[in-house]
Amino acid sequence: MADPLSFRSFADVNDWLDKVEAASSVRTSAGFDPGVALAHCAQSLDMQCTGYPEMKPTAIRRTVGVLVRNRFVAKGTMSHGVGEPIPGAPPLGEVSVEEGIARLRAAMENFTNHRTGMAEHFVYGTVDKITAEMLQSMHVANHADNFLF
Repeated sequence: MADPLSFRSFADVNDWLDKVEAASSVRTSAGFDPGVALAHCAQSLDMQCTGYPEMKPTAIRRTVGVLVRNRFVAKGTMSHGVGEPIPGAPPLGEVSVEEGIARLRAAMENFTNHRTGMAEHFVYGTVDKITAEMLQSMHVANHADNFLF
C-alpha cells in the first residue's frame, strides 16, 4: 500500500487542486463523491473559523482529542472516516467537482484572511491558526488519498 498523502499547508492543497482541475475524469474509491468531498473539506474550514454545530464532550476535547491531534501533527497525516459528515453540519447535497474546488479555494482564502481566533474544533479542542491550517490540510489529504484521476 502506498504511503498516505501528506499536505501540511494550503500551498500543498492548492498544488493538488491544480492536478484535480487538470484531470479529464475524477472519481473516488471510498467516501463521498469527489465534489462532495471537496465541499466537505471547505465546510470544515469554514467551521474552524465560525464554530462547529456539535461538539464532543469537554472531557473528550481536553484529553483524547488532544492526544489524537498531537499524534496526527507528529505523523504529518491523519486518518478518519472519509464518508462521515461533520456532526450537526447541514447536508451538502450534490456538488460538482468544479464547484467543490471553488468552495475549497474560497474557504482556504477566508481562513487565511480570518483575523480573530479559531473556533474550538469539535474533537481536537483549542488549536492555534498554524496548527489548524496544518490539520485542515491533512484532512484534505486524507480525502485526496481516495481520489482517482
